[in-house]
Amino acid sequence: MKPFLKYVAEDLKQRYGNDLSRLMVVFPNRRASLFMNEYLVEGSGETLWAPQYSSIADLFLRMSDLRPVDKIEAVCRLYRIFCSATGREDGKDDTLDLFYGWGERMVADFDDVDKHLADARQLFSNVHDLTQLESNDFLTDEQRSAVEHFFGVAPDDMDALRRAFLALWEKMYDIYAAFRKELADNGLGTEGQILRHVAERLMAGDETVMHRLQQAETFVFVGFNVLNEVELALFRRLKKDGRALFYWDYDAYYIGGDRAGEGCVANHEAGIFLRKNLAEFPNALTDERAFHNFIPEDSEEKDIELVASPSDNAQARSVAEWLRDSDNLDADDEKRTAVVLCNEMLLQPVLHSLPETVKAVNVTKGYPLSHTEAFAFVDKRLGELLREDVKTGKSDHADVLQRVAEDLTEALFDKPAETTDASREDIFRTLHSEALFQTYKTVVRFQRLVTEGYLNVEDTTLRRLVKAVLKLTTVPFHGEPAEGVQVMGVLETRNLDFEHVVMLSVNEGDMPRVAQDNSFIPHFLRVAYGLTTPQHQTAIFAYYFYRLLSRARKVRLVYNNATDGTRKKEPSRFISQMLVEARHLRPRHYTIKSAPSVPTALPSDIEKPKGMADRFDKMSPTALKTYFKCQRMFHFKYILRLPEPQQDEGIISANQFGSVFHSAAELIYKDFNGRQVTQEDLISLSRDDNRLNDYICRGFDAVAEDNRKHNEKEVVYTDLVAGIIREYLKKMLNNDAEIAPLRIIALEREKSYVTLTVSAGGNTRQVKIGGVIDRLDTLVHKGREVVRVVDYKTGTMRAYNPKDDAAAVEDLFDSEKGNSQPLDVFQTFIYGLAVEEMAASNDAATADIRPLNGRGIVPALYYTREAGKNNAKMEHGYLVADQFAKDGTAQRFRERLTALVEEIFDERRPFAAPTKKQQDAHCERCPFRPLCYLGEGERQA
Repeated sequence: MKPFLKYVAEDLKQRYGNDLSRLMVVFPNRRASLFMNEYLVEGSGETLWAPQYSSIADLFLRMSDLRPVDKIEAVCRLYRIFCSATGREDGKDDTLDLFYGWGERMVADFDDVDKHLADARQLFSNVHDLTQLESNDFLTDEQRSAVEHFFGVAPDDMDALRRAFLALWEKMYDIYAAFRKELADNGLGTEGQILRHVAERLMAGDETVMHRLQQAETFVFVGFNVLNEVELALFRRLKKDGRALFYWDYDAYYIGGDRAGEGCVANHEAGIFLRKNLAEFPNALTDERAFHNFIPEDSEEKDIELVASPSDNAQARSVAEWLRDSDNLDADDEKRTAVVLCNEMLLQPVLHSLPETVKAVNVTKGYPLSHTEAFAFVDKRLGELLREDVKTGKSDHADVLQRVAEDLTEALFDKPAETTDASREDIFRTLHSEALFQTYKTVVRFQRLVTEGYLNVEDTTLRRLVKAVLKLTTVPFHGEPAEGVQVMGVLETRNLDFEHVVMLSVNEGDMPRVAQDNSFIPHFLRVAYGLTTPQHQTAIFAYYFYRLLSRARKVRLVYNNATDGTRKKEPSRFISQMLVEARHLRPRHYTIKSAPSVPTALPSDIEKPKGMADRFDKMSPTALKTYFKCQRMFHFKYILRLPEPQQDEGIISANQFGSVFHSAAELIYKDFNGRQVTQEDLISLSRDDNRLNDYICRGFDAVAEDNRKHNEKEVVYTDLVAGIIREYLKKMLNNDAEIAPLRIIALEREKSYVTLTVSAGGNTRQVKIGGVIDRLDTLVHKGREVVRVVDYKTGTMRAYNPKDDAAAVEDLFDSEKGNSQPLDVFQTFIYGLAVEEMAASNDAATADIRPLNGRGIVPALYYTREAGKNNAKMEHGYLVADQFAKDGTAQRFRERLTALVEEIFDERRPFAAPTKKQQDAHCERCPFRPLCYLGEGERQA
């Protein structure tokens, strides 16, 4: 699929020709410009004047009089101001190393206030008037721990804790104002302060700020997502001046609105910010092909694999096998393949695991400095030199840090330790050098702060502080992405698209990252003033996840399913969300494990056992649907009675999701059973989230209890799944309101059978076909009262569009149609026959059905995922099979159904191997595949 930046490049050349020199293309980060240049010159033999490039941060720096303050220096300056404002003696009450972590949080809070142009004076004086402080949960655990530590408050003394917090809060604005003033007086500013400085001057009409942008006529903003208030101020000003173009990178799947089509999700969290951006800043890119990739409009489906791994090392090793497959790695253009690490700790194992088939590698990913030799070296060397000073009576921290810096300089030019991976020696040499260089820069910064008098601490404090800062530092790889497999972090994927993607550690906590609300500003105030919250962070990662998958053709998502203590690691919520909502993707599930290599054998026919007919006095529609899909599968499930291998997904399965929906729907309509249900009843309930949540919770409980009785996989309530089910229930209630009034006759009616008389081995016998009907109701349909046989489906709707009544019946029995065989309709026709038979019976067990005798029966399928879409095949959310009620259709169906059962019982006919059509439709996802394709077994993922 065509990359987003290529669409942008083509659009810019169409607008401006080959002279783009007066354009400034602005990205969220710098990396995308390298790919942009490549797309601009691609296929062009003419001279082209390239545009200017800038990151958004650099653009604001051009417009500001302030320069960025060193982060360590910022905390040191803040420490002095904090001590002065709170009446604490510098270094006595609270040492700098104890303050440092808290100080970083405070700087981050001030930065957030500035980026969102919040009224700091009002914010920091607002707590006294808010009732939230009357409860015990106005602080997070991290905030409570910090306040306890700094003010010496007992953990259980909430009154004292509240007083201590308020005492600090009374000083917060003074600290904020003094901190900003001190930095500004020295020509410095935090990132947020610099951005606010520019934005406020823009809004005040200060033209000197805009004059600094005269080197470009038009500013092209590409691939942004969430915008803070200062960025909005710049965007609005440039838009007003007619000097801006906006290129938004998204997919219709998660944007919704008038861009949504069939299969798209309204109000998806991945599109929260973009929906607002598009409304205010229209997209300059109008080619709709750029925005319909998650659900491809052509016939080519995405190839997605979900892989459970027993360990992080196994994840890293699995990359080699994946990359050796030529379908995943284009040898002529390796940069179209990306290895994305949600956990940076996997960088070294992955680099060691890359196969020999990979010609080149480009790494764009931060690596924790604390996991390098440089970190251990500095900690050890600093300790040695400080102890020497104690012995000699010296106390010259500047000299100690200077000597450590000299040692690092010497080590920087030494040859690094030999690596066992000669093919990747250049990468590990770079990692070694970058780690030493980053450590050197940090030590030199500390030396400067000591020399300038900002850092006057004890020996142990200095060592702890240096160690703490190094632990928070990452080694940046900023390679040349012009060639090679791209190894990168999630943040580095912004604006970039790849044909083949393998993403590792797609676990909850890594994707999205754990968002700790450890700000000093209570959550309710962050929400009130529009500051960043953990929910914002989750939405941002949702965008990264779905954007990356949108234009990829082959994707492998690997997650760790190991048990850590008593807790099992879980796959990311985005995987769960994708499985429930994006059913069109049909991902394959694998588990990484060792399996013996045995000769490969393809499926063949299987002889039927003797006494086939004696094995069945009852048969479910599901069994017959299985027979259509694959007769060998029917043999494994219903003759050999083999249990289906359980996929170790670590998430709620599709079957469990459907069971919870069925259970909640039954509980809802049970309250209406036996009486007429009005439109008002249904609309009122659809708007009552509390009642719906109660039904859903009871539905979860019922399914969990049933699973325990049958020793099946545990189903666990989650807000995500409950929220999706709630939306599905609302759609169903609103759809039923459109056809109300209706009367509920039965819910989850068991033992709903049609009795067939079949021939088997020269004898005749009776076989009952049927099971549980989800819902029976009566209503007026097309001007006459009918009985609806309703079946709920939480999967994807299959095609069903017969040309005439005869074709309707024949289509139901044509297994060669593969995925287009309407098996769901087949199932409802069986239940239609069952209702006919029960209504005409005098059996006491059918007393509830007998009043329906003589009425027309209409099978109706309710597809939860399709119900809210504009689908011409559906009537108020239902796929209605009208053909069943027409003269002769039910009888023809009964005859064909009888012939099918006789075919199954015919011992002269073996269980046939799947045809090519059936293999393409069903084999890849069949749980019994290892029994048919020996040698593959559990795929070596």
